Amino acid sequence: MELKKNLKKIISGRLVKNKDKILSLYDEDVHVIIRGKVDAKVEFGNTPFLGEQENGLIIDWKSYKDTAPADNKQLPESLDRLKKYYAGYKPESVGTDRGFDSKTNKKLLTGNIKIFICPRSIIELQDRIKDEDFCSHQKRRAQTEARIGILKIADFGTGSTYAISGTLG
Repeated sequence: MELKKNLKKIISGRLVKNKDKILSLYDEDVHVIIRGKVDAKVEFGNTPFLGEQENGLIIDWKSYKDTAPADNKQLPESLDRLKKYYAGYKPESVGTDRGFDSKTNKKLLTGNIKIFICPRSIIELQDRIKDEDFCSHQKRRAQTEARIGILKIADFGTGSTYAISGTLG
């Protein structure tokens, strides 16, 4: 019945509110995700967040059912979860994509934490890619992106990732 009502709205040219749209015939738990990316302004699914340590072990994750907060807001949340669930654990380094680049995050990662956040600034990026450690962390983070791709195939949705070095335990 719901499908029939929505089809009538579409045929008549009326807009259907996101909450009333049928996004999947197979999965009721799919959401409209507006990420503002140039190549995909609107995506469908859920948004997973992954934090991995250097050896690929996932040590933090969160599934956002609605639109996730901006990437730069997810890093502080993740570090808080790590501290809470792993007895004050603090990573030795953090490598992220450009979405996590913010003054707040750089300020948050103080002390002995090495920062390998991919800068938004092209000029700064050109300088950073000369650093072997930076490139190594970005290569490691790319492996995490592959895991997000697997989760997308498993109907998890779109995702944000970062990789840290240091081990638990």
